[in-house]
Amino acid sequence: MTDSKMPDSAEGWANFLVTKSLPSPFKVGQKVIRMLEKKVIPYSHLAAHVNKDPILAFYVMSHANDSQLEDTPSSKTLAHAISMIGIERLTELINEQPFKAISLKSITSFYYLRTLSTSLYAGHLGRAIAKRKGKGNPEDVYWSSLFLGAPIWYLWRFATPEMRLVRYAIRSNYKLPHVAEKEVLGGTIVDVTTALAKKLNVPALAQACYQPDKQLSHKQWVTIARSFSPDGKPLRVEDRDINMLMQSPHFVVMLANLIAHYSSYCWYSRATLRAQRILACYLNCSVDEAIQLTHEAAADMSRAHPMPGVMQPAAKLFVPPRKRTKAQSECQLSEFQSDAYAPSQKGKAAPPAPEAPIASSTKTNKLEDTRQHENRDVPKPEKINAPTNKEGIAEKAQANGPLSRNPLYTELTHIMAHRPQEFTDLHELMNAATQGIAYGIELERACVGLISKDRSRFKNYYSVGCQDHPELKDFESKIIKNTIFEKLCSRPASIWVKPSSDKKILDLIPMNFKGATDSKEFFLMSVFVGKKPVALFFADNTDNQTLTDAHYKQFKYLCSAVTTSLQHQANRQASKGEE
Repeated sequence: MTDSKMPDSAEGWANFLVTKSLPSPFKVGQKVIRMLEKKVIPYSHLAAHVNKDPILAFYVMSHANDSQLEDTPSSKTLAHAISMIGIERLTELINEQPFKAISLKSITSFYYLRTLSTSLYAGHLGRAIAKRKGKGNPEDVYWSSLFLGAPIWYLWRFATPEMRLVRYAIRSNYKLPHVAEKEVLGGTIVDVTTALAKKLNVPALAQACYQPDKQLSHKQWVTIARSFSPDGKPLRVEDRDINMLMQSPHFVVMLANLIAHYSSYCWYSRATLRAQRILACYLNCSVDEAIQLTHEAAADMSRAHPMPGVMQPAAKLFVPPRKRTKAQSECQLSEFQSDAYAPSQKGKAAPPAPEAPIASSTKTNKLEDTRQHENRDVPKPEKINAPTNKEGIAEKAQANGPLSRNPLYTELTHIMAHRPQEFTDLHELMNAATQGIAYGIELERACVGLISKDRSRFKNYYSVGCQDHPELKDFESKIIKNTIFEKLCSRPASIWVKPSSDKKILDLIPMNFKGATDSKEFFLMSVFVGKKPVALFFADNTDNQTLTDAHYKQFKYLCSAVTTSLQHQANRQASKGEE
């Protein structure tokens, strides 16, 4: 999210998101228009084609329900919605729908597609459950199960950095979900989606799932999952309230989304198995039969909705169970694996890293030795309690670095500066830093190149926003004397290169790097541990978006925070060597 003022409450997020238009990554709409130009197509056949694009289907049903009279029943199926608005209005909606091509390297595109995939699976599973149970209209259940996740689509599409920050706080900082969500969003995700669902025209069964009095508590879900006899046969749940909710029409919608949610992480987790046991109890069948039903629905959905760049539910069936351990990078960097962490021969840590690199005056654009600026900007590792709200985060950012309204930048730099032990290795740190530049500072492109042990060359290993620029993404170069790279590797320094830079500076930039970046304005900074250069950071904006002083300050501060984390890693390695 790039808006200068971020919502800080559930209602604020709902009001912000409802004004946005979900882009479609599919080209179904244009195919439908070409089909209509050739012949008349029955509504049922049109619905089958439009169904391949869940975003278009959502807009069609929303528009149909929004334009209906108060005493007219709402559209529960796509075919009925198309018949209500007519072919002419359908064509207009298709032409009005924003299109966003699938990007296999865009993190926003990935999460957006993944949540669409989860909702599509919920729709297919809900329909399969309704058919097996013989209760309710399977098509009504399909659309309600699909559109129950619409508020989550908005969050992952238009608040990707915030949603990722919530995930990071839960998985890496071990915060309770509702605590992390309130810190970042100003309210829980349940509160945000409930408020947004009221403003969206989702089907009645989906709306019922957001009403607190029609939801099951965690304890009630567990009670259902345990309602089995010793021989594995499901038993009738004796709790009257649970039975009433299980008999309600929207229960299938909730259950299908519950299974889809847990299976999207791991098919073989205890949470997924518990949800499948609930399904077995609901259908009064064995757990094996319930599992088979969920797998068959996954296969049906994966065949009907291929999505490049996203692992479909059927493909995930072949993925081994996830191990709840910290991720260990499998990347082998041969000689580019930095020896910055290696202790000296006496088993002691390398000398302290130089303090925050301070760029030279923009009037001269000269690279200056920055070691004289000790204790000026660099964050010092110290134990500081995590902020409990967004104001606390902002205050901490202002005290420890350039003020940013982006919580991802604030959280990442704070972790790097004050809790560097949370990064397991160099790769995790550099990945986080690259994403922090792109999504935290909100620059279009970011790259981190590792410097070889002998300082003779470097290569980019980490990048964001470079999927259309392979020359920059995979850039590799020798570090030649009297070039910008040699200057940066000789001492910690940073520079803001722009068209108005001194000619002597511009002449230091190698031609192959100019061709790879195809940019006239960018940031460069070297990161050291002690006297050893470890990495070169690059960032810029494309599409004629200018760089600002605020961007530069945040870029330097983040790189300085990386230096702190690297020094912590070096000290930790030295301590292990002494032991």
